[in-house]
Amino acid sequence: MLQAARLCVADTSSCYELVTVRNVEVHTCLVMFEKNPTKEHRSLLQWAQIGMDCADMDNSDGDLMWRMSFLRKMVFCLLGLGNRGNVIEDCSVEEAIQTAKQLLEEINRNLPNLEERRKMFYYHARARIAELRK
Repeated sequence: MLQAARLCVADTSSCYELVTVRNVEVHTCLVMFEKNPTKEHRSLLQWAQIGMDCADMDNSDGDLMWRMSFLRKMVFCLLGLGNRGNVIEDCSVEEAIQTAKQLLEEINRNLPNLEERRKMFYYHARARIAELRK
């Protein structure tokens, strides 16, 4: 279904609907990654980047919200966390921690503008890094 949706929006210019499709795709990829944490399932990182690019080009009022949503999913994937912040067992993350920290810096810069639940995910990711670093 994701491939069919991807084909439908392939020639669509950036708009709210396209960003929404990308968000659903990234969400679904993170769910699949939770079940099978392989490098192939980390493809959500590339789709999230495409989604952020679409959100940036859309220039709507929600582009910060979309950007933070995509960043959060990327960070969670890199840190071996599922959609709800659960730790994914047998997920190698050591080589990804530095990248996750860099992505968290962008979220940190926007922290005052975020809703409380989005701040919660940010702090959850920071706690995961602390846990991994002992």
